[in-house]
Amino acid sequence: MALVWRNILILVFAHFVVSQRRSPIRCGEPTKYPDRHLLKKYLQKVEFNDGEKVLYTCALGYEPSAGSRTSQCVHGQWTTLNMKCQKKKCNALGDIENGQYNQEGRSFGDKAIAVCNEGYILRGEGVRMCTEKGWNGMDPICEVSKIICSAPAVANRQIKPGERTQYTPQDIVNIVCSEGFDLIGLPQVTCGRDGQWQGLPVCSKVMTCSAPAVANGRIRPGSRVYKPKDSVDITCSEGFDLIGPAQVMCGPDGQWQALPECRLKRITVMTCSAPAVANGRIRPGSRVYKPKDSVDITCSEGFDLIGPAQVMCGPDGQWQALPECRPKRITGTLKVCVCVYVYIVS
Repeated sequence: MALVWRNILILVFAHFVVSQRRSPIRCGEPTKYPDRHLLKKYLQKVEFNDGEKVLYTCALGYEPSAGSRTSQCVHGQWTTLNMKCQKKKCNALGDIENGQYNQEGRSFGDKAIAVCNEGYILRGEGVRMCTEKGWNGMDPICEVSKIICSAPAVANRQIKPGERTQYTPQDIVNIVCSEGFDLIGLPQVTCGRDGQWQGLPVCSKVMTCSAPAVANGRIRPGSRVYKPKDSVDITCSEGFDLIGPAQVMCGPDGQWQALPECRLKRITVMTCSAPAVANGRIRPGSRVYKPKDSVDITCSEGFDLIGPAQVMCGPDGQWQALPECRPKRITGTLKVCVCVYVYIVS
């Protein structure tokens, strides 16, 4: 019986091995790489047979520099692609008569900017780029300029001694404003191909603030003139309260923003009314007494003073330790006379 079971197991194993050989493991979609792309003819397939190969190409603007373009399906896995790619190079650019190229380089994506010599203007492509097919565009030419820009007309700007009065296209001038004026715009202007300056700035008068006028106030830091965005701190003289912000800023219109005031302090004095002491007399008499005022108190006849004879009006408007006038206690020796009356009967 054991022999029978052994033969059965051998037959099952043999069938499994044969079936595996008849059904090799297949591969799914090939591995994707960010800088290397699968050829289009493989993009529609989702399964590949064992041993099947696919080809890759470099991304746009790049070319193979080393390694194999091939990846193979082996036992259900794609082999690693070892192809290396580098940027394509463009040929050297030709010379520009009366000008030159300012180049970033000659690799894919690099730019070359054409610049003419002084007195010449550019005709054609001003900027060329290295593409996958080489430099785009055509070589420009530099022609003698017949267009002239007069000196930049910017009122209130500084004019240097010996400054030129005529300029050719692409000439650049730096604008500097005279003292007391601010530059509104870019300081550099370029003479255009139409004989006009491009983007002329303006020299605008600088608005200033005079010293802020705050009656009974002190200003720090002190100055006669303040520029926009300058700020000052304001404090009040003794006996005055600050009403408003303690710091103010000079505005762009030459006015101080929200100036405060210094107002006289309100002094509240507590007073005492006439002290109420029943059966007592107050000297000096008054209806109202100020703090630290004192009065003398005496009691009416037949009453004794219990407490201080002089009291003071306190800062809280209350009399301090008021006395009382109490009725006097009558004390003495009572003499009793015992009289004996003798009656004589006759």
